[in-house]
Amino acid sequence: MNLSALVLLSATLAAVGCSTATGSSSTLGAADGSTVDGVATLDGTAGDSAVTDTDALGADVAVPDTAMDDTAVDQDLGSPFVDDLGPGVDNSCPSGKKWTSGNKGSTLMYPGKACITCHNQGEGPFFYAAGTVYPVAHAVDSCYGSASVTVELTDANGKVVTATTNAAGNFYIQKSLTMPYTARVIKNGISRDMLSPQKNGDCNTCHTADGATNAPGRIEEPY
Repeated sequence: MNLSALVLLSATLAAVGCSTATGSSSTLGAADGSTVDGVATLDGTAGDSAVTDTDALGADVAVPDTAMDDTAVDQDLGSPFVDDLGPGVDNSCPSGKKWTSGNKGSTLMYPGKACITCHNQGEGPFFYAAGTVYPVAHAVDSCYGSASVTVELTDANGKVVTATTNAAGNFYIQKSLTMPYTARVIKNGISRDMLSPQKNGDCNTCHTADGATNAPGRIEEPY
């Protein structure tokens, strides 16, 4: 190949987003409007997979082929994850209020903690599903969460059951569900959907302040 042909080929490859030096793929648009090679991300940093799945209650996670990893990517542009509510707000407990009444029976008790795990020890009524919704992803245990958020579960038979979070952000469902189920949280007409079916109704076991089992953190209300 002569020099003129090589220059022409290089220009053509550059125009379609290919790299003759690294073999990188064409650039994809990121969710925040930035771009990275090969994968769209929220913060514009390069990820390791261009395939996504959705973890419990809206945690879109990047997956290499079919193996799930712990890289959180939110594809719902109408409902980004929020970690900072702005100046003057304690993002570890945005409500500024915590449960301090110990084991006194109440639907407001221990927001953020694993409700069903405790109740199954004979400490309260039986729930098919229960958890807490927050305005941020990493609120601490016992901090009051988001009130008046609708939680909608759809079981394996297509049965839809809803609950509304109380003043502590807690919700619970006592109607029977056939596992597995999918879920969504809804506020002001905006939803955050969980697409991957779940068999554990004790939502706060995964949706901890730091996140467990590929959850990005708390169940977060949609924005």
